[in-house]
Amino acid sequence: MTFTSGGKAASTSSAASIDARHLQDVLRRANDPVVARLLRDFIQEQDLRQSYPGAYLVALESIKRSQMRYARAKEQGQLVRSGLLRLGSLLKRGAGHFVVGVCWVARRCARGAGRRHVEGQPSPGRASNVLTLPAPGAAMQRSSVAQSGR
Repeated sequence: MTFTSGGKAASTSSAASIDARHLQDVLRRANDPVVARLLRDFIQEQDLRQSYPGAYLVALESIKRSQMRYARAKEQGQLVRSGLLRLGSLLKRGAGHFVVGVCWVARRCARGAGRRHVEGQPSPGRASNVLTLPAPGAAMQRSSVAQSGR
């Protein structure tokens, strides 16, 4: 097999040197999990374990380290997820209690507003020394009754 480089035919020895340089580059990057998987698969397919035992072991070690990192990250992600779910549950429960409290206060206020105020008696929540004036309509009715002479 011959390769062309710059329009010239290259000999098989230069192809072998290109392959050797490329293999050196791949062996330098064997710590990268993607390159390690490619190298492991290539060595297994070509039965080159006996020729490159060190590269094969580096590739296996890199793959194992990558798997351990992935497992650790997955475990930490599950821990964070469970913490966020607990926090969300607490917030939801707290919001429910808040709504119940607001409804309770609203009912109490509505009941208090519905009570009729009796004249001459202090209204609930006011001090007893506060005078209450009659409503404008009530004052007019009294004066009209007094004027009619009854």
